[in-house]
Parts: sequence; C-alpha cells; structure tokens
Amino acid sequence: MNFRRPAAAAAILATAALGLAACSSDTSSDPSASTSASTDTAAATAATVAALETVTWTDGSDGVPVLTFDDGGTYAFTATGAVLNKDGDGEAIADGTGVSVSYVIYDVPSASSASDSASASASPSASASASATSTEPALYYSTYDDNYTELLTVSSSALDPVLYDILNGAHVGAQVLYGTIDSSTGDSLIMAVTVEKTTPLRATGTSIEPLAGLPTVTLADNGAPTIDMSTATSEPTDLVVQTLIQGDGAAVAEGQTLTVQYTGWLWDGTQFDSSWDRGYASSFTLSADSLIQGWVDGLTGVQVGSQVMLIVPPDLAYGSDGSGTTIPADATLVFVIDVLDAQ
Repeated sequence: MNFRRPAAAAAILATAALGLAACSSDTSSDPSASTSASTDTAAATAATVAALETVTWTDGSDGVPVLTFDDGGTYAFTATGAVLNKDGDGEAIADGTGVSVSYVIYDVPSASSASDSASASASPSASASASATSTEPALYYSTYDDNYTELLTVSSSALDPVLYDILNGAHVGAQVLYGTIDSSTGDSLIMAVTVEKTTPLRATGTSIEPLAGLPTVTLADNGAPTIDMSTATSEPTDLVVQTLIQGDGAAVAEGQTLTVQYTGWLWDGTQFDSSWDRGYASSFTLSADSLIQGWVDGLTGVQVGSQVMLIVPPDLAYGSDGSGTTIPADATLVFVIDVLDAQ
C-alpha cells in the first residue's frame, strides 16, 4: 500500500536499537575502549543539545512552528539530542502512552551532500554555487501541510532514548526540539515537535461477535492480531466488512487522514504486512489515490476506535497484477485494522 511516510520523519519514530546504533557499533570487549566510546557519545549528544538551545521557536499565526537559527550556530550533528522548548499544560504523558504529534523538519546539508549538489548544478554563476553549497537550515517537511498528526508510543523500546526522556513526564502541548542525522545523506535534521493529544494505541470499545464462517482473530496483550483461517468456510467474492470492536468516535469520511494499526494476510494465512511488526502506526489519506479500493470502501463510515476485519476480493485489491513479491495475482486479502484517529 502507498502509505505516505516521509523518509526523514522515520527518524523520530526510530526504535531504541536504531537510536543507539551509533553507540553500539563498537563490539570491542576492551573496557577502556567502551568507556571512551561512551564518553565520545555523551559529548556528541551534549553538543547537539547545546546547538538546539540556540534555536528560537516562534509559533506562527497559523500555529505552525517557525525556527530561527543563530548566525554563529553549528548544526552539524554526530549524535541525537533533544530539548524541551516548552512544556504543555494538558494531560500528563506517562510511560506507555500514545501521543499524536505535529512537527516540522529543517534540513542542514552535510558538507558532502552540499558538495554533491554543487557538482550537479549546471549554473556557472557564483551565486548559484554558493546556494548549492549552503549548509544553512532549510524547511524540509511539515505535517501541517498535510493536515495530519503522527502517533508515537512513549516508551523506551519505541523511541530514541533522548526523545523518550523528554516526553516521559511532560504534558500535552509540550514543544520539543529534536536533532538527529539522516543516515542516507548524512544531513543533520532539526525537528520541532508539538504534542497535540494522547491517543489510544489500539482499538477500544465493545467487542462484537463476528458472523460464522469468517477467519478467527486472536489479539496479543498489546493488541496485535493473529488469524486462524481454518474457521473460514469459503473464499468470498464480495467485500466483507466485519466489525470486531465497536468504537465510539466519529465516523470516518473519505478524504480524511487516518492513523491505523493493521496486519494483512493472503487467503492461505500468509502474513505479508503489519504495522505492529514495524513498531508504529501508519497514517494515510483514505482515497483511491493512496489505497486499494477495498480499504476505501471498507473503512468509510467506520467509527474511530473500532477494529474491523476486511476481506478484500482481487478486483478491489491488486487484481491480476498482484503487488511486488508478496501479493500474487488474483489474491484475496484479509486485513485486521484498528482505526485510531481520523483528521
């Protein structure tokens, strides 16, 4: 599925393992080497924090953060760091809480990527060369442009530790500056993150007994579904929409941006995709431009907070083309979807 997810935005949702990758790359058993690496990492994090403390955050008239950078500031990071620009006055954020956040990302080109841009520039003018090699922070991405928020799990296993330490114990409305590195380009990224609200991490509501003859869904303690296809009596040729948990939120409308947790299986029970396995929810626009038609038809009208099972016939999925190496031609697909938010 074509879920919208900016590559740079994934940095904020990195697991602790990814956030600590730079710290754990040295596998030497030499205690002095380990101590030295730890000291170097702490110093690099402190340098990132010091740089972030020179950034001025202003709320624009439209509510979108505008960042101003110190003329003499150095924003080339070698480690992640975060600072609390301002705490909120809303609900306290506890460990394990889901929070919906908005953010803007500023990109600071590394010397190498700026040099690459200069080499690619066809303009011989000095001004063009200066622009191409600029390492000044520039606005790169904004969730406000797409009118959606991203769902984070505030836990030490789901977030970069420097970000977790800031958010755990803060309050809704908190503003956080987060500095990180784009691993694909080496660019430094500065993210202005605002906690908009707390959001359930799984469907909540009244359990609904499904119709006989459908696959059986079992939920893990965290809400992740597994499926037993042996209870399915026949492969349907029409779209099946079975509510498993009835939420009490607003009904979803086509064109809205949804935040969901989901898992997908082929009719033979083979799992081909799962947001639960990735460790974070997905956001997408409920439209045929972004999704298969079966999702658009099946989720329109579903209330936020609900969990639904969709059985999608090939003509409302990927048809005779299939999708990549995981979904063959003419495949009937089964999804269990938790609808967590709609905007």
